[in-house]
Amino acid sequence: SAMVCVGIRTYEIIFDMPGKARQVDHTLRKSRHVRRRAVTQEERDAIFETTVQGVAPAGLMHEECAICCSTFAETPFVEAVRLPECGHCFHRPCIQHSADRRACCPLCRAEIDWEKAVAQPEEA
Repeated sequence: SAMVCVGIRTYEIIFDMPGKARQVDHTLRKSRHVRRRAVTQEERDAIFETTVQGVAPAGLMHEECAICCSTFAETPFVEAVRLPECGHCFHRPCIQHSADRRACCPLCRAEIDWEKAVAQPEEA
């Protein structure tokens, strides 16, 4: 198994099935199956050569997630979510717990339509 940290979330990836694995969040008691496949050296190099383009929109590159305090430029491949009601931005894994609980914005306490907020990644 391997431990993976994304923002404030920590997952254990358990490789116990051929071609599949389990992603387990012990803190939130969540688990899901994930497919895995071998990646060629060329594919791996292409992934890591990609620069700050990732999935974080260009307009957020100098801002930071208010939950984990990492800038969106430091984490370009982690999706960003802009809450439509208040405009605050977070990494998707960082805000997922609030979305699961249908909580308000952790910064300003605005009521959030979570279906709309997490439906699509933030666009540039």
